[in-house]
Amino acid sequence: NGLGNILRDQGDYPKAEEMYLRALNINPGFEFAYNNLLAIYQVWSREEEKPAKLQIFGEVIQKGLSARPRSGNILSVAINYYKLVGDTAKASELEARLAKLPLKSTTVE
Repeated sequence: NGLGNILRDQGDYPKAEEMYLRALNINPGFEFAYNNLLAIYQVWSREEEKPAKLQIFGEVIQKGLSARPRSGNILSVAINYYKLVGDTAKASELEARLAKLPLKSTTVE
């Protein structure tokens, strides 16, 4: 994931994609790689490739939802993905799941 971030920052989206997919293959529950992968697909420079890339992401995010069904981060990325591809019913379903998760306290004492 870290190497993917470096490659992304250098504008090498194909290699960054490869690193994010590798990270997720090693650990399907690694939350941040999903967000990073979706982010590069959204700014992918070759517009004609975007639909195929988003289809790949749909398959990848399903693995994440299976690996960590109660991860608020993965659910949020999945919601963003489904809104992006126009599947508002699936996005709403996932929003309902997210709303049922207990909130983690972020209060600093």
